[in-house]
Amino acid sequence: MTETAAPTRSAWSHVVGIVSVVGPPATVVTALVFYFGWARAKAQAEWMGLHVNLFGYTTRDFALLSISALYLPLLLLVALGLVWVWLDRVLRRRVDRGTAGRWSTTLPRAALVGAGALIVLMVVLLFTERVYSPLYAPYLITAGVLAAAWAVRVRRYAAGDDPRRTPEQRAVEATLVLVLVALLLFWGTSNFAEARGRGLAETLEANLAWQPRAQVYSREPLGLDVPGVTTQQLGTEDAPLYRYDGLRLLTVSGGRYFFLHEGWSVEKGTVVVLPDDASLRVQYGR
Repeated sequence: MTETAAPTRSAWSHVVGIVSVVGPPATVVTALVFYFGWARAKAQAEWMGLHVNLFGYTTRDFALLSISALYLPLLLLVALGLVWVWLDRVLRRRVDRGTAGRWSTTLPRAALVGAGALIVLMVVLLFTERVYSPLYAPYLITAGVLAAAWAVRVRRYAAGDDPRRTPEQRAVEATLVLVLVALLLFWGTSNFAEARGRGLAETLEANLAWQPRAQVYSREPLGLDVPGVTTQQLGTEDAPLYRYDGLRLLTVSGGRYFFLHEGWSVEKGTVVVLPDDASLRVQYGR
């Protein structure tokens, strides 16, 4: 009775097996979306003198906060990915037909040199942060890593690959590249989200007049000692009613109202936080 040889697994199957243990791409994308929303909200809250936990955002809220800002970058990444796949297929077909000529060596060599120079330049700039720290440095380093990995892959393919490299070795190399790219994306996402959050806080200061005007009514005095907020006592002595003017609605989240006062600024402004319950009545308008 003869023994049946076990089928040889491809490098891609090994990569899929390892990635399924580390985490599927959908999980990584979900984590990036959540992390971007959290980092953006955290930076905006800190820029306004608050803590992000005060807002009581949920996971769904963080995801929604990230969609509007991530839509264009993700669209560009997908478009660049499609162009990259097309160029790779064109070059591989020419290599298979024997018509690639010097392109099979010159183009990967140029990509490898350019990627190495880009990575070194970005790392140097990041270590000299006091002089200049590019916001998109992690993304540029990611592009350099991917370009270098692609150049090595094409050169090996043109040379018939290295027969001494087993599918397991190729799978480990690909997995390490994927993990490195994921970490760099988290790094770049953090920088971009923080810059986005700070920008939103500054935009609030410039466009405060576009926030909904709010009038707060309360049966008990709230003691709002805030610049630009006026208090008017209404009702009677037996049934007092207080009205507070000069407030602009920021958001309603986590069972709380968040108001900005007239003349609010990032440097000197105060955020008024009130409970969202039956003790208050709020009217909105322009």
